Parts: sequence; C-alpha cells; structure tokens
Amino acid sequence: MRRLPTIRLAVPVAAALLAPSLTAQLQWQQVPTLQSPSPRYGHATVRWGITFGGRDETQAFADTWIFEGGAVGWRPMPTANAPSPRHRHAMDMDIDDTLMFGGADAGGVRNGETWRFTTTWMNVAPGQPFASSWTQLSPAHAPSPRDGHALAFDWMTATTALLFGGRTDAGLSDETWLWNGGDWQLLATGAGPSAREAHRLQPVVDGWLLFGGNDDAQALADCWHFDGSQWQQLADMPFAATGAAIAHLSFERQRVVFVGGRDQGGYLRDAVHEYGTWTPEWFEQPVLGTVPSREGASAVEQYLQLPSLETVMTAVVFGGRDAQGHALGDTLRLQPTNVAEAQLLGTGCGPGAWSNDGPELFLQRVILGNRARLSMFSHTPGALCVFGMQLGEAAAPQPCQVTVVPALLFFGLSSATVAQFVQDVTIPFYAPLRGQSLSLQGLVFEPAAANGIALSQVGVLRLGD
Repeated sequence: MRRLPTIRLAVPVAAALLAPSLTAQLQWQQVPTLQSPSPRYGHATVRWGITFGGRDETQAFADTWIFEGGAVGWRPMPTANAPSPRHRHAMDMDIDDTLMFGGADAGGVRNGETWRFTTTWMNVAPGQPFASSWTQLSPAHAPSPRDGHALAFDWMTATTALLFGGRTDAGLSDETWLWNGGDWQLLATGAGPSAREAHRLQPVVDGWLLFGGNDDAQALADCWHFDGSQWQQLADMPFAATGAAIAHLSFERQRVVFVGGRDQGGYLRDAVHEYGTWTPEWFEQPVLGTVPSREGASAVEQYLQLPSLETVMTAVVFGGRDAQGHALGDTLRLQPTNVAEAQLLGTGCGPGAWSNDGPELFLQRVILGNRARLSMFSHTPGALCVFGMQLGEAAAPQPCQVTVVPALLFFGLSSATVAQFVQDVTIPFYAPLRGQSLSLQGLVFEPAAANGIALSQVGVLRLGD
C-alpha cells in the first residue's frame, strides 16, 4: 500500500497535561470453585486450562483437571491410564493435543518419558461427559531424564515444540531439543543460554522467548530469543525470577505476564510484571488486592465475560508453594479494572464502500503498550485518505459534519485493489493514558461525493489494560 508522510504530535505529552496519573488497573480476585485440584506446586497447565500432576509436602500427583471457568470452575478429567505421579515436568498444547515430557517423582527420581494427552472436551456440550486419554510415545530419540525444563510449541503452526534445559542426573543442562511431531532432535545452536532450570519459554510470532531460571548460583534475569536455529541474547529483564508462572495474554494484550517466583535474594516475588511482545518493553503493573507470594504455580490465559458483556483476557493462576514450603490450592484471576472499549457514532457522509453513509471505519479495542490498527474502507481505490485523532470523547456528529479536532493527522492512499486505508498506531505503556478516550474520524477526497469529500463515522476508543 502506498503511503504519504504522516504528521504526528506527541500524544503521551498531551495526555500528561490533560490527565491525572491513575492508580492500579489490575486486581487479584479469588475464583470460587465447587471443586478443584488439591493444593500442589510443580504442576503444569496448558491452553484450555488442562492441568496435570504436581506435588505437595508428602506426595506427587497423577491426576488431570481442566479449568473451565464460569460456575463450573475446575472439573476432573478421568482417564483409563495416566503417566506416573510427577512434578516439575513440562507440557504444552499443539493444535489439538497436549505434549508432556519428563518430570520427577516425590523422591526426586527423574524420567525421560514422552506422553500425549487427547480429549474430546471442545466437541462436547456443556455438562456432558467427555473422553480423554494419555498415550505414552516411543520416539527414536529423546532428551535424557530431567525435571525443571521448559517446553513450548511454536506460535504460528503449533506443530513443532522447543525444549530447553532442566536438571538431569548429570547436573543442569543447556541442551536445545526440537519435537517435530514424531521424534526429538538435539539441535546444534552455537552460543546460547547457560545451563539452567525453572526458567520459562514463551512462543512468539518469530520463534520463542526464554526468561530467567536459575543456575544453582543465583536466580537469572537474562532473556533470549530462538528463531528455530540460533539463540540471540536480548536485553535483561528488570528483575530476576526462577520458578515464576507466566501466561501469554494474546490477541489484544499481546503481553506476557509474570507472577511469583524467587528473586536473586531468594525471596518470593509479589510483584506482577508484563512484557509487551509488540513493543518490546517491561513494565511493573500495580495490582489491587494481596495474595500469598508463591513459586511453582501455573498460569494460563482465559477470556472472561464481564456483566457489560465485554470479554477481556485474564490470567488464571493456580497453586504453588509459599515461603514456608506449604502447597497452595487457591485459584486466582488477574483481572483488568480498566477495560478497553470501542464504539462508532453517527453515520458519516457518502458515498461509502457499501452504502451512501460514508467511508466505513473498523476499530479494535486499544490496549496500552500495544499496536492498534485503524482501518477505513473508501468508495474509490487509490483515493487520498486522512485520519484525524483527538484526545477525549467527541460528540455524535451530524451527517456530513467534521466533529474531530485532530491532535494527530495520518495521511495516505487507499489500496488500489480493495480501497482500504490502514494506519497502525503504537500506544505506549504510559500511566496517564489509562482510561483516556481517543476519538477519530476519517476523511476521503472522493470525486463522487458532494464537494469532493466523504466523511466516516466518529470512532471513540477508551484505552484499557
């Protein structure tokens, strides 16, 4: 798409002048459940909330649960057979099934088993029984027995899984293994992360990110990127963490949230940090409410429907152990208090792409620290388009009325094929912007329109977290 130069004014500076700094935008909430797994740590949870294993002070577990949310909460997933009791294993989910490797029993004996979990849960009506099963695989090659390693499928296709590190019978490992769907392959990657355990892997669109862990001497704060063949070290995290729980708050938030773990001093962390994968930066999130600090918990992303019928992405945290080593059995939700919203006002002034009401705007809810995509369809391919954006909520416009008084202007030409003009806008993670509104209106120099100008509706965006 061809673009003309863009004129931009400093939105964060203007917001700092117009808005007071707001307080916490996330809050901890205890999730009431009718039933749940027993208190434990060192378990693993994957997408859909499927959870296996873990241990408490006396025993390891071999039960499988699913967190459905809503009024049901947790549900057991009985299977005819299951892996042996274990903790500090690693699991992740491909398109349909769950892959698990390794772990250790309550006595610390490690295994090198590869298992697959399948379930019909997604295809069963609510309240109806579903079929689930564990199957042990026999790949020709496999990592040595270990625990405390990390495992994650690729983000784009969910067909290959990366495994790194962990503690073996010979000590900490710095091996990088790849699962191709049927076998494990040890990769020769050159320089990479040091040997470690209790680190975390997170898939992103161009590979995987590795965070923290410990190397027996200390908790680590380094961050690495793996592109499928080579490791590259990135800027360190602003904190060290081993045994933290992470969840990728995907789609809108595009952030990785870190909860708990131990720091370099050996203390349990009570701070919540997020890492923006679209705008690579770290920020500490002030959070309302207090919960016991923990390590060895699990976290998973889940949509939550609010009373307003809005849906937001939240992190659900389960279990872990406290500073005294006691297993925890609570289920917590890290929920935004400041929810992003988007609405269209007025009708515009035609001709439009599909009607006479003017160019059509398409808006997504805008999250601090993310990239927002503004999209407008015009009537004529290749037309000159303008986005005007102002701080605050504009009034509903009358037809053919310019309502927005822009603090930012975006110019460009619509596509020559689909008559669409797209503008990406990065919203910084900047405290005074929390809860603020942005209004925008599109203008197209349209030969078929009255006076040669067509106007879109007014879009109002409330910035959220």
